[in-house]
Amino acid sequence: MVFFLFPWFSLAVLGVLSYYLWTWTYWVRRGIPGPIGWPFIGVFLNSLDENFPGPLQVKEWTK
Repeated sequence: MVFFLFPWFSLAVLGVLSYYLWTWTYWVRRGIPGPIGWPFIGVFLNSLDENFPGPLQVKEWTK
C-alpha cells in the first residue's frame, strides 16, 4: 500500500512546489527589476534595514 501511495504523494508535492515557484518568479520572468523576497514574508525583512530604510529601497526598486 505504501509503495502505491508514495509516488502519488511525491507527484502532488512536486506539483504544489512547481506551481509556487512559477507564481513566485512571475515578475522576474517578465524582466521587471526588483528584489526577490523570501517565501511567505516577501521583502519585509529588507525594509527593516537602518542604513537603507524602506522608502529609499522602494525608490531604488522603481527606477
